[in-house]
Amino acid sequence: MSTPAGQITFPTLQEYARIQRIIDRGRGLAANVVGQPGNVYRLQSTVSGAFVQADTEQLINFMVLRKVVEGGLSMETHEGMGLVYFMLVCDLTYLETGDVWIQNDPFYGKGATLVDYTTNEFVGICVAHHAVAKPSYGIQLNRLATYIRPSSAPDGTGYYQSGMNGGQPLQIVNGVASFGAVGGTADAIPVGLTPTSRPKKDQMKPYVPGMTGEADYFCYVPPIPGFVPQEGDYIQTLNGSRYIVEIPWHLEAGIVGSSMSVRRVNVQTNSAGGA
Repeated sequence: MSTPAGQITFPTLQEYARIQRIIDRGRGLAANVVGQPGNVYRLQSTVSGAFVQADTEQLINFMVLRKVVEGGLSMETHEGMGLVYFMLVCDLTYLETGDVWIQNDPFYGKGATLVDYTTNEFVGICVAHHAVAKPSYGIQLNRLATYIRPSSAPDGTGYYQSGMNGGQPLQIVNGVASFGAVGGTADAIPVGLTPTSRPKKDQMKPYVPGMTGEADYFCYVPPIPGFVPQEGDYIQTLNGSRYIVEIPWHLEAGIVGSSMSVRRVNVQTNSAGGA
């Protein structure tokens, strides 16, 4: 039988979606037994300000079991950036990509997976990919940070300011990210920050050692409407550590979100709470 000429439209089948919903609900049953509780935050079009706040809190005591993924270069992924990935075992029918889960465990939280004193760090995950007939993935989040972009216009003196103090703060207005006026207050967003080491140049021969390598890190930011990272942007954690973006990688399909190779430009300015 020959293939008909011209465009062919097949009927929309839904069986795979029904099967996947059954799988998701089954994973939710497993998570209810062996998972840990956490609260889920989701940006809404009516929300402005910090990402993690009462108005973005959607689910409370939502159970999740997370399993670390070792090696993900075969996935639609940022894995080459060196981030921490998890396979998610939970009821994904409640979740969307970009949702942020922060552990809220009364038994294995403080003193078990967190220090037993006050800290700004947390155990968190961003839902990055809800796959069909394969594992679903999340990416590690562990602290809050603010994000600054060097100003795109000259200041009152006619000069462009490339430093952080003269930059535009990332703000969330009605669920969408934008860069506000210079000198404004940046809204806190959840990030995953991971140190990394890379090969450095050879020593100067025969006897003089080469310079000590700079501190490099990888940073992950959940997908936020309106936000795409750029080289030269700044990230600052709550303890005052500052990082400059060197290699940004932004995905809105596959495993979504923004991964960045960043370099620390100054150490923390305070030690309260660790961040």
